[in-house]
Amino acid sequence: MRLKYITFILVSWACFVFVTPLTDLKLEAYFVPKGWPVIGKLSSKFGMRQHPIRHKKIFHKGIDIALPVFSRVVVTASGKIKETGYKRDYGKYVVVDHGHGWNTLYAHLQSSSMHRGDFVKRREMIGRVGQTGLTTGPHLHYEVIYLGKPQNPLYFTTKAESAQPDFSPLASSSQTFSSHLH
Repeated sequence: MRLKYITFILVSWACFVFVTPLTDLKLEAYFVPKGWPVIGKLSSKFGMRQHPIRHKKIFHKGIDIALPVFSRVVVTASGKIKETGYKRDYGKYVVVDHGHGWNTLYAHLQSSSMHRGDFVKRREMIGRVGQTGLTTGPHLHYEVIYLGKPQNPLYFTTKAESAQPDFSPLASSSQTFSSHLH
């Protein structure tokens, strides 16, 4: 029994060392979403809000970032395309599985050439912003999901990556967020 355990540990370690590039030894940095999928203006935050179309309080599972149609959308962590499709609320969407329980969702896309099973690297383009589904204007709806539960995407962004002036208000806690987009 002890020999089996030691063999298992050695094989696991060898697979990790020889399969994982040295730059990926910090595994968390590899599969945890980080940064912004687009450069735009935050138009609706994570949490309870008055829905702009249904006119009732609904939990918003992600954030909305307003920007022009056809703007590039990039993935925030490397992974495998888990699902693509069209839903009434989300419109055209892509879900990326980053492993270890982490997923991200990108919705209201105008277009995407991604297919289930495709592999994507962090910062790779996965689609273009649109106004599909239940929406009042062009924007990206972005969700971070861990073990099936929505997480606040703002916890996974950094001010350093927000290079354009539209993002500077995000750092201020006194910023008033408009929730006119889904």
